[in-house]
Amino acid sequence: MSIKQLLSCLIACISLSGVFISDESLANESLLEIAQQAFIEEQLETAQKYIEKALQQQPQQPDALFLAGRIAAKQAQQANIFSKLSYARDAKNYFEQALAVAPQHKDTIVGLIRFHQEAPVLAGGEKESIPDLVAQLRQIDEKAAFSFEVQKMLQEKPLEWVHQRYLKALKSSSSEEDETFKYDYAMWLSSYGHHSKALDVLMSIDKTNQAATQSFSAILYYQLAKQAAESKRQLALGITCIEQYAQLPAEQRTISDDWIRFRLTQLHYLSQHPDTSLQDFERLKDEAEDASLKRKINQFLAMLET
Repeated sequence: MSIKQLLSCLIACISLSGVFISDESLANESLLEIAQQAFIEEQLETAQKYIEKALQQQPQQPDALFLAGRIAAKQAQQANIFSKLSYARDAKNYFEQALAVAPQHKDTIVGLIRFHQEAPVLAGGEKESIPDLVAQLRQIDEKAAFSFEVQKMLQEKPLEWVHQRYLKALKSSSSEEDETFKYDYAMWLSSYGHHSKALDVLMSIDKTNQAATQSFSAILYYQLAKQAAESKRQLALGITCIEQYAQLPAEQRTISDDWIRFRLTQLHYLSQHPDTSLQDFERLKDEAEDASLKRKINQFLAMLET
């Protein structure tokens, strides 16, 4: 039995009996592990009970304070309107306590940034606090900080300036996976219309590193095809990738068959494939039910006319 399974069994017994184990006999580390596993399983009352006991033993333990903040934030999401603000304020309070104890606690800084991004002013959300927190995070982990800055930079700075910041962050030491960092950056580039640069970044991803690319390995094929089509570069690569994506098991594909057909037709047309014509796009538009795909086809046809 794995440690995770053992903890799950322990939590279930505690929840059912209330007398399975003496809480006082548990070390702080055990209390923290039980609270963590209960949080993962969304047994929030159990998680709250054991994190409070952990904090009674070690009130200034940053990992425990951070977890307490996460639990309270999750409770705020699920609570009724009358309890939301109280839980949200608790979350902020725990995060701030953790940061006061351990100013370089990366997870807490990230948690507090996200809190200020999402929480309303009444719950303690302070958008004006975010830049200082990001600057604090940058001293610890440039990649993590870049991920919070990239959207604003793409809105306000020249692309090459942003890309140099990306390269600097990529070279920095970090707990963030390089390949995931590259993929996320490429998606931001794509969302702002920088498809050629996005394609270059996606092509730099080490697809043989399965552990690092596991979370996006399937969609990577589609994105390579999309960026190739939108940038009108590497069209042969794009065709290969969209064909590979189409052959994946259905449960691995998140893109509809109609969009896959469009990308393949688009890439074939741009490659001057003899069996592809403008009529293929018209048929696709007539058969598609997705309004966004119909708009995209119209945009593509209009672009061809200019």
